[in-house]
Amino acid sequence: MLSTAPWSFYRYTVGLLPIASVLLAFMSWNILKWNRFVGVAFSVSLLLTGLFHQLSASAFTAPKFTLQTKGRSYPLCDRFLPIGNYVYELTQPFNGPMESVVQYLLQNGRRGDRVFITYGDLVLKFYTDYEVRGGQTGQSFEGWAEPEWIIGRSFFRFSDRPALRADAENMRSWVRSIAANNYEDMRVAWTDVPWDNIPEPQFHWFRPPEGGGKMKIYRRSE
Repeated sequence: MLSTAPWSFYRYTVGLLPIASVLLAFMSWNILKWNRFVGVAFSVSLLLTGLFHQLSASAFTAPKFTLQTKGRSYPLCDRFLPIGNYVYELTQPFNGPMESVVQYLLQNGRRGDRVFITYGDLVLKFYTDYEVRGGQTGQSFEGWAEPEWIIGRSFFRFSDRPALRADAENMRSWVRSIAANNYEDMRVAWTDVPWDNIPEPQFHWFRPPEGGGKMKIYRRSE
């Protein structure tokens, strides 16, 4: 069903994976009981889906909007044993860029702080008590005092979409108008990608990304 769509929102069907796994295990077991040779071949083919996927996709150009950096996964596991990446992810802590910035603000911010962020505002609204604007919620900046924090993502927002272009330009203009007013660059170390982790295979991170653009965090000087 998803293969006929122009964009694969795999995250909406990922909840079906446990059921699919049980069905595949049931199929493998019954095929093994029927014919051991066929059952082994079937089970091995399931374990090597990463290799088959790589071969089947070799004729296609990778999506342009991936923002991949070093450290996304282990190439050997990608090609031969995808479950190896998954096991690594389960056994190692993963802090994505938004989780990192939430922890940073909670440690360094103060009650009542105002935060502007170019993308990811809903995450900050949910996980912090700060007053957050920016991103794609469309809240007006008119009459809003200069924020204590300005956070610039390596990915600005979906400004390429016609319905959002004008609002994105207004946001850029507003940021430029206050950016020179006594803000200190906090120089954080983590690599910034649009989403911490989502199920879509081309965007999923099994380990923290490395080598890409950094998130820009500025704090207003006293």
